[in-house]
Amino acid sequence: NSGQALALALSQKGVQLSIVDITESTALETLRLVQIEYRKLGYPNNLRAIFIKCDVSNPGKNFTLKCS
Repeated sequence: NSGQALALALSQKGVQLSIVDITESTALETLRLVQIEYRKLGYPNNLRAIFIKCDVSNPGKNFTLKCS
């Protein structure tokens, strides 16, 4: 998807990311791929990307934060 492609392109430049999505499995896969790109840049085990489970169509809804 286009969001994942953008996240991967930015991670290849070393940009720290917040991945926001309602679908946890998709976002966690993107987060996994981003971490692979960070390791290629020499950032092993650094907190450089986070996943925020959030329904952006409903701003009043609670969200869950997961770090990787």
